[in-house]
Amino acid sequence: MSTASANVVVSTSSLPVPSYDKKRMTSEHYLTQLEKFFEAQHHKQDKFLYLAGTVMTGETLKWYHNIVTRATGWDDLKKKFKEEFDTPFDQRERNKLLYTKTQRFDESVSSYVYEMVIRWDPDMADPTPGKLIAAAEDALRSLHKGQKFTNQGKIKLPPLHEMPDKDAKDDKGSKAADSQATSSQGNG
Repeated sequence: MSTASANVVVSTSSLPVPSYDKKRMTSEHYLTQLEKFFEAQHHKQDKFLYLAGTVMTGETLKWYHNIVTRATGWDDLKKKFKEEFDTPFDQRERNKLLYTKTQRFDESVSSYVYEMVIRWDPDMADPTPGKLIAAAEDALRSLHKGQKFTNQGKIKLPPLHEMPDKDAKDDKGSKAADSQATSSQGNG
């Protein structure tokens, strides 16, 4: 009985080649997409460092050619990529796009929410309604927690739990006067 070995060739025609858009995705998401792309073609991680140069384009490809000889491996390349392409400025620009996105008149609510979730965390984007709503709520909670109260011409209120309690006044006479004023307004 003889066994024959066969070479397996995986066509990339059905797999979209990941492309990096720093305004719409984090570097972490892009690198994860690259890893998934390479793994789907049965490549081992020790080849990812050199395979990255075959799919990068534009600015990322120029950067890759300048850095590849100094990278000690895939993990080192990922670290350097994040340092170069996911700066605080890039993060602010992505957040600005997220904060200022408005629903187009011809855009469905589900499409609008899906786009928002993709911008926040593309790995969370599941188009099924229940999961989409849960992902949107999670993204909004995260945005709200990390929000800094800056003056940009708009009034930004702190979260309710940080608002002073209007009934917790130091002057008890003032509290009684407020109570009396409220009851007299109801009698008028």
